[in-house]
Amino acid sequence: MQIQENVRERDCFVVQPLSSPVSENLVELLIMLDALKGASAQRITAVVPYYSYARSDKKDKPRISIAGRLIGDLLVAAGANRILTMTLHSEQVQGFFRCQADHLSATPILCDYFRRLNLENCVALAADAGSARRAGAYAPDSTFPSRS
Repeated sequence: MQIQENVRERDCFVVQPLSSPVSENLVELLIMLDALKGASAQRITAVVPYYSYARSDKKDKPRISIAGRLIGDLLVAAGANRILTMTLHSEQVQGFFRCQADHLSATPILCDYFRRLNLENCVALAADAGSARRAGAYAPDSTFPSRS
């Protein structure tokens, strides 16, 4: 990885989802962050629209890794000063990052869209307890804040 532009004292944004193939995309992101740090970028923001390790957010058995926190530490060690991500599995994952982290949610936009469709007999399903609260936001009588 070689940065082809002069990024000295500039704000840089690296957009890389951690989707399949996760390991390859993660290593590529880490190398890009490190290259920008080595090129003297002033501030590096890792934009990770899909943070695949977000479900690894708690220690529910002995001798297991909290991979969500580990990946956040790796991003910071590689050079990220800020992390921007979307729709984390649970709010606590945002606290794993040892740098400024912004967690964006598409739920308000999607809820507004589905409400405008006036669908009848629509059911929102949750994959697990962690996503049950988000799924409830899609209910017609939900108090989830609307964008309008």
